[in-house]
Amino acid sequence: MKIGLIAVIIAALLYGGFTVLIKHGMNNGLNPISLTTSLSIPLIIFSLIYIIYKKEEVKIIDKIYWVYLLIIAFIATFLGRTLHVVGTFYTSAINAGFILKLVALTTPIFAFLILREKLKRKDYFAIIIAIISAFLVSTGGKLTQINIGDIPLVILAILVGFSNTLAKKTMKKINPYIISSFRLIIGGILLLIIVPLFLGKETFSAMNSLGIWYVLIGGVFGIGFTFLLYKGMESLGASKAVAIFLLSSVFTTIFAYIFLEERLTLIKGIGATGILIGAYIIHKEEKITTI
Repeated sequence: MKIGLIAVIIAALLYGGFTVLIKHGMNNGLNPISLTTSLSIPLIIFSLIYIIYKKEEVKIIDKIYWVYLLIIAFIATFLGRTLHVVGTFYTSAINAGFILKLVALTTPIFAFLILREKLKRKDYFAIIIAIISAFLVSTGGKLTQINIGDIPLVILAILVGFSNTLAKKTMKKINPYIISSFRLIIGGILLLIIVPLFLGKETFSAMNSLGIWYVLIGGVFGIGFTFLLYKGMESLGASKAVAIFLLSSVFTTIFAYIFLEERLTLIKGIGATGILIGAYIIHKEEKITTI
């Protein structure tokens, strides 16, 4: 269990760094769609290296689990990035930042329905505390008006909750690193095929002398937090891992203050404290009971 906790905390740290890195690249004039699409290249390469290393395990994967892997990749990587870009374009960054935190709420629902994973009352209480606190960190306590772009982001939060649960179910037969790898490979290939149809030659405009560094570093961060989050889910359960992963909001705030010179406020400080308290409560009693 301690390995799972450490894995999720490091995943949250890497995700915080990844988020600020992408924002930093955008501030330096890189096209956000091009940057996120170009990131698929190193992610696919890194993942393929691992799959080749584990080729003997890959050979014995049952057909039904290949279906699961395709669904996970389609939802979590391809559809996830697509809905994120579309939703963020038609709503405020503040709304988007908070709505995506609802994955910590949708995941336990699907985990209960599909895996019969039942948490204790204190865990649900801690998740609510963590989500409210994430709202304070992400928005400073203020949401803008409801926008049409909020709809695809809510759909995304629901779908990612489902894919997290399906990934946990798949971990009964396949190690989490193989699942992560195929998620990044399949989803990344779909992006590299579809995005150029709409963006044309601008698809890889981020692959210039400046952008290549963001792509390479982002690739390392991306595969790191994906692998470690899934490892944490294997050990802690989908619900607890995703809730503790809300610590990424705290790390994002800290890195944004250091590298983007964004302001730290009292509200964000209270929110960060709340997330830490929620994560502590969730992990205080590690055992997950099942019906």
